[in-house]
Amino acid sequence: GRTDDARAAYQLAEGRHPKTLEVLTGMAWLLHRQGLDDRARPLFERAVKIHPNNASANLGLAEIQRSQGDLASAQAGYEKALENPGWAKNASVHRDYAELLSARQKTGQAVAAVTRALTLDPSAATLLSAARIERRRGGHEAAYRNVGYALSADPAREDIALQRALWLLEDGRLPEAEADAEAVLARSDHALARWVRGCARARRGDLAGARADLASAAAQRREHPFVARAALALLEELHAPAD
Repeated sequence: GRTDDARAAYQLAEGRHPKTLEVLTGMAWLLHRQGLDDRARPLFERAVKIHPNNASANLGLAEIQRSQGDLASAQAGYEKALENPGWAKNASVHRDYAELLSARQKTGQAVAAVTRALTLDPSAATLLSAARIERRRGGHEAAYRNVGYALSADPAREDIALQRALWLLEDGRLPEAEADAEAVLARSDHALARWVRGCARARRGDLAGARADLASAAAQRREHPFVARAALALLEELHAPAD
Protein backbone atom coordinates (compact mmCIF):
# COMPACT_ATOMS: atom_id res chain seq x y z
CA GLY A 1 0.00 0.00 0.00
CA ARG A 2 2.98 2.37 0.05
CA THR A 3 2.52 3.44 -3.55
CA ASP A 4 4.82 6.47 -3.44
CA ASP A 5 7.70 4.35 -2.14
CA ALA A 6 6.92 1.64 -4.67
CA ARG A 7 6.95 4.14 -7.53
CA ALA A 8 10.30 5.56 -6.35
CA ALA A 9 11.79 2.08 -6.18
CA TYR A 10 10.55 1.23 -9.67
CA GLN A 11 11.94 4.49 -11.03
CA LEU A 12 15.34 3.68 -9.55
CA ALA A 13 15.19 0.17 -11.00
CA GLU A 14 14.13 1.49 -14.42
CA GLY A 15 17.12 3.82 -14.49
CA ARG A 16 19.49 0.93 -13.86
CA HIS A 17 17.66 -1.74 -15.89
CA PRO A 18 15.68 0.08 -18.62
CA LYS A 19 15.05 -3.08 -20.68
CA THR A 20 14.02 -5.44 -17.88
CA LEU A 21 10.42 -6.51 -18.50
CA GLU A 22 9.54 -7.07 -14.85
CA VAL A 23 10.59 -3.51 -14.05
CA LEU A 24 8.77 -1.93 -17.00
CA THR A 25 5.54 -3.85 -16.51
CA GLY A 26 5.61 -3.50 -12.73
CA MET A 27 5.99 0.27 -12.98
CA ALA A 28 3.38 0.48 -15.75
CA TRP A 29 0.78 -1.51 -13.80
CA LEU A 30 1.36 0.62 -10.71
CA LEU A 31 0.75 3.79 -12.70
CA HIS A 32 -2.22 2.28 -14.54
CA ARG A 33 -3.92 1.29 -11.29
CA GLN A 34 -3.45 4.84 -10.03
CA GLY A 35 -5.20 6.19 -13.14
CA LEU A 36 -1.99 7.62 -14.60
CA ASP A 37 -2.46 6.04 -18.02
CA ASP A 38 -0.57 8.73 -19.95
CA ARG A 39 2.53 7.71 -18.02
CA ALA A 40 1.78 3.99 -17.99
CA ARG A 41 1.13 3.60 -21.73
CA PRO A 42 4.69 4.40 -22.94
CA LEU A 43 6.10 1.83 -20.48
CA PHE A 44 3.73 -0.87 -21.69
CA GLU A 45 4.60 0.05 -25.29
CA ARG A 46 8.32 -0.26 -24.55
CA ALA A 47 7.75 -3.66 -22.95
CA VAL A 48 5.76 -4.88 -25.97
CA LYS A 49 8.46 -3.63 -28.31
CA ILE A 50 11.10 -5.59 -26.37
CA HIS A 51 8.93 -8.70 -26.08
CA PRO A 52 5.88 -8.66 -28.41
CA ASN A 53 4.39 -11.77 -26.80
CA ASN A 54 4.58 -10.57 -23.18
CA ALA A 55 1.06 -11.19 -21.84
CA SER A 56 1.19 -8.71 -18.96
CA ALA A 57 2.37 -5.83 -21.15
CA ASN A 58 -0.16 -6.63 -23.89
CA LEU A 59 -3.00 -6.77 -21.38
CA GLY A 60 -2.07 -3.52 -19.66
CA LEU A 61 -1.72 -1.73 -22.98
CA ALA A 62 -5.03 -3.20 -24.18
CA GLU A 63 -6.85 -1.95 -21.09
CA ILE A 64 -5.55 1.57 -21.70
CA GLN A 65 -6.33 1.44 -25.42
CA ARG A 66 -9.86 0.29 -24.63
CA SER A 67 -10.42 3.14 -22.16
CA GLN A 68 -9.09 5.62 -24.74
CA GLY A 69 -11.37 4.32 -27.51
CA ASP A 70 -8.79 2.47 -29.63
CA LEU A 71 -10.86 -0.71 -29.66
CA ALA A 72 -9.22 -2.44 -32.62
CA SER A 73 -5.77 -2.22 -31.06
CA ALA A 74 -7.18 -3.22 -27.69
CA GLN A 75 -8.75 -6.34 -29.19
CA ALA A 76 -5.40 -7.45 -30.55
CA GLY A 77 -3.81 -6.89 -27.15
CA TYR A 78 -6.45 -8.90 -25.32
CA GLU A 79 -6.08 -11.75 -27.79
CA LYS A 80 -2.31 -11.77 -27.36
CA ALA A 81 -2.69 -11.80 -23.57
CA LEU A 82 -5.23 -14.64 -23.70
CA GLU A 83 -2.70 -16.82 -25.51
CA ASN A 84 -0.95 -17.05 -22.14
CA PRO A 85 -2.25 -20.10 -20.18
CA GLY A 86 -2.42 -18.13 -16.94
CA TRP A 87 -4.43 -15.24 -18.30
CA ALA A 88 -6.59 -17.67 -20.30
CA LYS A 89 -8.00 -18.86 -16.95
CA ASN A 90 -8.79 -15.34 -15.76
CA ALA A 91 -12.53 -14.67 -15.93
CA SER A 92 -12.21 -10.89 -15.66
CA VAL A 93 -9.96 -10.75 -18.74
CA HIS A 94 -12.45 -12.82 -20.75
CA ARG A 95 -15.25 -10.59 -19.43
CA ASP A 96 -13.56 -7.35 -20.47
CA TYR A 97 -12.64 -8.88 -23.83
CA ALA A 98 -16.28 -9.91 -24.34
CA GLU A 99 -17.56 -6.40 -23.64
CA LEU A 100 -15.00 -4.96 -26.04
CA LEU A 101 -16.09 -7.37 -28.77
CA SER A 102 -19.71 -6.45 -28.12
CA ALA A 103 -18.86 -2.76 -28.44
CA ARG A 104 -17.25 -3.59 -31.80
CA GLN A 105 -20.47 -5.42 -32.82
CA LYS A 106 -18.69 -8.76 -33.02
CA THR A 107 -21.67 -10.48 -31.46
CA GLY A 108 -20.80 -14.14 -31.91
CA GLN A 109 -17.29 -13.69 -30.55
CA ALA A 110 -18.60 -11.63 -27.64
CA VAL A 111 -21.07 -14.34 -26.65
CA ALA A 112 -18.35 -16.99 -26.83
CA ALA A 113 -16.01 -14.88 -24.68
CA VAL A 114 -18.58 -14.10 -22.00
CA THR A 115 -19.69 -17.74 -21.96
CA ARG A 116 -16.08 -18.69 -21.24
CA ALA A 117 -16.00 -16.08 -18.46
CA LEU A 118 -19.20 -17.50 -16.95
CA THR A 119 -17.70 -20.99 -17.02
CA LEU A 120 -14.66 -19.76 -15.12
CA ASP A 121 -16.54 -17.52 -12.69
CA PRO A 122 -20.35 -17.11 -12.69
CA SER A 123 -20.11 -14.05 -10.45
CA ALA A 124 -22.39 -11.03 -10.38
CA ALA A 125 -19.86 -9.03 -12.43
CA THR A 126 -19.76 -11.66 -15.17
CA LEU A 127 -23.54 -12.09 -15.19
CA LEU A 128 -23.90 -8.32 -15.59
CA SER A 129 -21.54 -8.38 -18.58
CA ALA A 130 -23.54 -11.23 -20.09
CA ALA A 131 -26.72 -9.21 -19.61
CA ARG A 132 -25.24 -6.16 -21.33
CA ILE A 133 -24.06 -8.23 -24.28
CA GLU A 134 -27.49 -9.84 -24.65
CA ARG A 135 -29.14 -6.43 -24.50
CA ARG A 136 -26.89 -5.02 -27.22
CA ARG A 137 -27.77 -7.87 -29.56
CA GLY A 138 -31.50 -7.55 -28.93
CA GLY A 139 -31.98 -10.41 -26.48
CA HIS A 140 -33.98 -8.40 -23.97
CA GLU A 141 -35.49 -11.36 -22.11
CA ALA A 142 -32.08 -12.98 -21.68
CA ALA A 143 -30.64 -9.64 -20.58
CA TYR A 144 -33.29 -9.22 -17.88
CA ARG A 145 -32.80 -12.82 -16.79
CA ASN A 146 -29.03 -12.44 -16.43
CA VAL A 147 -29.21 -9.07 -14.69
CA GLY A 148 -31.71 -10.63 -12.28
CA TYR A 149 -29.28 -13.47 -11.57
CA ALA A 150 -26.54 -10.89 -11.04
CA LEU A 151 -28.63 -8.96 -8.54
CA SER A 152 -29.50 -12.17 -6.70
CA ALA A 153 -25.81 -13.05 -6.53
CA ASP A 154 -24.87 -9.65 -5.07
CA PRO A 155 -27.94 -7.70 -3.84
CA ALA A 156 -25.79 -4.91 -2.39
CA ARG A 157 -24.41 -3.79 -5.76
CA GLU A 158 -26.26 -0.62 -6.65
CA ASP A 159 -24.90 -0.54 -10.20
CA ILE A 160 -26.74 -3.77 -11.05
CA ALA A 161 -30.09 -2.49 -9.81
CA LEU A 162 -29.51 0.81 -11.61
CA GLN A 163 -28.61 -0.94 -14.86
CA ARG A 164 -31.87 -2.87 -14.75
CA ALA A 165 -33.79 0.27 -13.78
CA LEU A 166 -32.43 2.13 -16.82
CA TRP A 167 -33.45 -0.69 -19.13
CA LEU A 168 -36.92 -0.85 -17.58
CA LEU A 169 -37.27 2.92 -18.02
CA GLU A 170 -36.15 2.66 -21.65
CA ASP A 171 -38.68 -0.11 -22.26
CA GLY A 172 -41.52 1.87 -20.68
CA ARG A 173 -41.92 -0.48 -17.71
CA LEU A 174 -42.31 2.45 -15.33
CA PRO A 175 -43.54 0.80 -12.08
CA GLU A 176 -40.70 -1.72 -12.22
CA ALA A 177 -38.13 0.98 -12.99
CA GLU A 178 -39.37 3.00 -10.03
CA ALA A 179 -39.19 -0.05 -7.78
CA ASP A 180 -35.54 -0.68 -8.64
CA ALA A 181 -34.71 3.00 -8.18
CA GLU A 182 -36.46 3.07 -4.82
CA ALA A 183 -34.56 -0.03 -3.67
CA VAL A 184 -31.33 1.91 -4.27
CA LEU A 185 -32.70 5.09 -2.67
CA ALA A 186 -33.57 3.15 0.46
CA ARG A 187 -29.80 2.76 0.97
CA SER A 188 -28.38 5.97 -0.52
CA ASP A 189 -29.46 9.14 -2.31
CA HIS A 190 -27.92 8.10 -5.62
CA ALA A 191 -28.24 10.63 -8.45
CA LEU A 192 -28.96 8.00 -11.10
CA ALA A 193 -31.71 6.43 -8.98
CA ARG A 194 -33.23 9.89 -8.59
CA TRP A 195 -32.96 10.41 -12.35
CA VAL A 196 -34.74 7.13 -13.12
CA ARG A 197 -37.55 7.76 -10.66
CA GLY A 198 -37.85 11.38 -11.76
CA CYS A 199 -38.19 10.36 -15.41
CA ALA A 200 -40.73 7.68 -14.55
CA ARG A 201 -42.76 10.13 -12.48
CA ALA A 202 -42.68 12.72 -15.27
CA ARG A 203 -43.99 10.18 -17.76
CA ARG A 204 -46.80 9.25 -15.37
CA GLY A 205 -47.74 12.92 -14.98
CA ASP A 206 -46.45 13.33 -11.42
CA LEU A 207 -44.59 16.54 -12.22
CA ALA A 208 -44.11 17.64 -8.60
CA GLY A 209 -42.51 14.33 -7.70
CA ALA A 210 -40.42 14.38 -10.87
CA ARG A 211 -39.12 17.88 -10.13
CA ALA A 212 -38.13 16.90 -6.59
CA ASP A 213 -36.16 13.88 -7.79
CA LEU A 214 -34.50 15.73 -10.65
CA ALA A 215 -33.54 18.65 -8.41
CA SER A 216 -31.82 16.20 -6.06
CA ALA A 217 -29.97 14.58 -8.96
CA ALA A 218 -28.97 17.96 -10.38
CA ALA A 219 -27.50 18.97 -7.02
CA GLN A 220 -25.00 16.09 -7.14
CA ARG A 221 -22.75 17.81 -9.68
CA ARG A 222 -19.47 16.85 -8.06
CA GLU A 223 -20.21 13.14 -7.55
CA HIS A 224 -22.23 12.51 -10.73
CA PRO A 225 -21.61 15.35 -13.24
CA PHE A 226 -23.15 13.69 -16.30
CA VAL A 227 -26.34 12.65 -14.51
CA ALA A 228 -26.57 16.08 -12.89
CA ARG A 229 -26.39 17.84 -16.26
CA ALA A 230 -29.04 15.56 -17.75
CA ALA A 231 -31.29 16.07 -14.73
CA LEU A 232 -30.90 19.85 -14.90
CA ALA A 233 -31.79 19.87 -18.61
CA LEU A 234 -34.96 17.84 -18.01
CA LEU A 235 -35.82 19.93 -14.96
CA GLU A 236 -35.62 23.10 -17.04
CA GLU A 237 -37.84 21.47 -19.66
CA LEU A 238 -40.44 20.57 -17.04
CA HIS A 239 -40.42 24.13 -15.72
CA ALA A 240 -40.77 25.63 -19.20
CA PRO A 241 -44.24 27.00 -20.00
CA ALA A 242 -46.36 24.83 -22.28
CA ASP A 243 -46.87 26.03 -25.86
